[in-house]
Formats: sequence, C-alpha cells, structure tokens
Amino acid sequence: MDVPVLDVKSLNVRFIREDGGLFSAVYNSNFELHAGEVLAIVGESGSGKSVTALSLMGLIDSRKVLYKSTNSIMFGGRELTALSEEEWQEVRGNEISMIFQEPMSSLNPLIKVGEQIAEVIRVHKNVSKKRAVARTRYLLRLVGIENAEERMNAYPFELSGGQRQRVMIAMAVANNPKILIADEPTTALDVTVQKQILELILKLKNKLNMAVIFISHDLNVVKKIANRVIVMRAGVIVEQGSVGNIFNAPSHPYTKELLSAFAKTSSERDFIARKVLEARNISVTFPLKKNFFGKVIKEVNAVKRVSLSLYEGKTLGLVGESGSGKTTLGMCLADLIDYKGEILTSKSVHIQNEKDFRKSR
Repeated sequence: MDVPVLDVKSLNVRFIREDGGLFSAVYNSNFELHAGEVLAIVGESGSGKSVTALSLMGLIDSRKVLYKSTNSIMFGGRELTALSEEEWQEVRGNEISMIFQEPMSSLNPLIKVGEQIAEVIRVHKNVSKKRAVARTRYLLRLVGIENAEERMNAYPFELSGGQRQRVMIAMAVANNPKILIADEPTTALDVTVQKQILELILKLKNKLNMAVIFISHDLNVVKKIANRVIVMRAGVIVEQGSVGNIFNAPSHPYTKELLSAFAKTSSERDFIARKVLEARNISVTFPLKKNFFGKVIKEVNAVKRVSLSLYEGKTLGLVGESGSGKTTLGMCLADLIDYKGEILTSKSVHIQNEKDFRKSR
C-alpha cells in the first residue's frame, strides 16, 4: 500500500480570544497526502482552510493558539508537532513550501527579486553566492519569466501581478520541496494569467515530483487541477474523496449546497435602464523616456480610443490580461490619473445627475 508523504490525524487548532475564551478554528481533522497528487481543500471563508495549511508549516503564533496533545502531523517519518522552532526552520522552504495568495505581502518591496530567491537557496543549501545566483536565473526561466537576467534586478513593484506570483513560485520550489502548499494562489489574477499559473503548478509538480495541497474557494479551478478534494465547513472536514466522487456524487448536504451554488447562474433582469455614465474616446499614453529638452521620445499606449456606457442596475465588467489597461481606464473614469505624468488625449466623460460632470482634455 502507498505510504502517504503526509499523514494528519486529529488536528485541532483553537485560538485564544482576548477575553481568555477559546475559538475552535480546526476540529479533529484527518487526511492524507500522497506523492505526486494534488489535494484540494475547499470551503467558504472562515472554514479553516488556511489555518490548516499554516499548521502544516508551523506558522501559527504559539502564543495565540492551543493545540491538543492528540494532534499528529507525520511527514517523512517525523512528527512535525514535536519540532522546535529551529527544526521547523529546516523544514520550511526546504521540504515543505508555501505560495501565498498575495505576493506583494510576502515579497520584500525593498529587495530585488533575484536577491530574495537567492537568499532562500543559501539559507537551506551550502552553496556559494555565484551558484545561488545561477540557480535563481534557472528558476526564473523555469517558471516562465522572460528576460530572467533583467528581471532578477527588478523590485517587486516593477513586476505585474502574474510575474510576482511566478517569482513566489520560484522561491517556493527553489529547494525542490516534497510538498508545495498553494493558498489561493490565483485569486487576484486575471483569467488568462490564472490559467498560466495553474498550468505552471502542474508542470512543476510533475517535473519535481512534488505533492501539492491546493487551497481554494473556486470549484471551477479545483475541478481542473485536483485529484482528491477535502470539503471544510466551520473548521470541520465534512467530506473528502476523489474529484470525480465529490463533483458527481456528493454525500454531505453542505457539499451539495456548494456545488449547487457553483452550477447556478443568475439570469439578468430585462428592463430599460437609465444611462448613468458615458465615456467617449479615452486614450492614455505613458511617457517612458524624454530627451534633454523634456520632449517625449518614447511612450506606451495604456488605453487607446475606448468608449463605454454604464446603465443603472447593470454591472459592466472590464476583463483582460495584466497590463491591458483595465486599472488605468478605471482610474481615468474616477479622475484619479496624475496628468503631470501621463498624456491624456480625446477624453470626454459624462456622468448623469452628478453636477453634470464633464471633462474634455
């Protein structure tokens, strides 16, 4: 019989409230993770998904939480709940790694991304700085970042959301971990970038022979990426099984409720709506380079001749890849563009019944 790479038994996590009482975030959880598989943990916000993942990494502040003595997390023949902080440091980022939901909160904004990846390598491996830099360059190429040499010297804020998430993945797999925990890694990304990141995680899983714990509330993503699924509610695992069984033959009422909400599509109301906003021919150009006399000699078109209308009671979606102009267009409609740094042409915005707000530049 296949021996699991991770065996969790009777996991209980209780947080100490300010009034001294206890809040049970995870209650009596039992599950296994096998080599080469993707195990998804799903459930609504507050169901205990992320707390479970943080417990597997020893990342919950021991001063704020109580564990029961029956807790057991077996990994590679070791009981992780018995590790000291120094021993945990050897495991984290080396044998078990984690990708967090928002890379900007995990990356140091003051340090170049290449240096941050190299540091992860040198903390766990006895290698020279030169070899760590070479490994960093290889990892950036591995996760699909173009111009790896140039991007190594970039700060996090100089990268797009998708690129930052790729950097986080590069850091997570830098030391070939046995387990990769991905906590909502695609939530803040565009649909096309999300697809690329999911494909990248599966590619790295196969190449590096990792087991993956994938935490998400997006059942559409889970259905595509997972082999097995754990369903959590209010800190309790209510059901677990193969992705086929969970999606095609769920047994627990809560799982059925989740799947029903996932499958349900809301029909739009059909009525004649009042136009509340109209924008015509919005174009925004960012100057990239100026000559000695201040004349722009290199520029990029962020938004080009966009027109749109918004109606009362309706939702207008702006979709596209990172860098497609969505945020710039939104900031332009809200008059949040710093016109000293951008060139705005052919803009006309009309908002109904709001002081007849008109602009023309």
